Amino acid sequence: MLETRPDLLRKVALASKVLGVILLVIGVIGFFAGLTAGGNMPAIVTSLVKMAAFLILLTGIFFFIILYAIGDMVLVLLGISESARSLQEQLAKGAVARPTSTPSATTSQSSRTASTGSSSSTSSTVSAAPSSPPPAPPSSTDSETASVEDAEEVMRRATEQARRAAEIARRSRQQGSKS
Repeated sequence: MLETRPDLLRKVALASKVLGVILLVIGVIGFFAGLTAGGNMPAIVTSLVKMAAFLILLTGIFFFIILYAIGDMVLVLLGISESARSLQEQLAKGAVARPTSTPSATTSQSSRTASTGSSSSTSSTVSAAPSSPPPAPPSSTDSETASVEDAEEVMRRATEQARRAAEIARRSRQQGSKS
């Protein structure tokens, strides 16, 4: 499994945010410097300098937004990773009991049996389903089972999001190397 370095990634996120703020400040300074420049120059040069000053400001704002968003995205992904890791450790330690059978497994089992049963009539398909004991009344173990299923669902979703993020990063690197 890929070993992450959360401290290094936090530093990268902080550096990205700081660089974004620095570029914003440089853009604002460049804007005001451009507005005050061009005192004794021809009118065309003065107007070009003012347009350049405006473009410098827009560029500073653009890079600020992009770099700040990258820093926040890294922090969000770190939070997801830490949450998934702690949930996985809790499941591994047995802090949350795993269910012996889940309703989805029972449903898929009965649908498999029903699909392999006789196709001559609907009643034979229904009777071909395995007989199971009637559902027990709700108890504290049902709520534990539900919480375990919820935890497993959260873990599955976090893993899927991390996989998608890695795939997007890989594609981005490939597109960057082609250019």
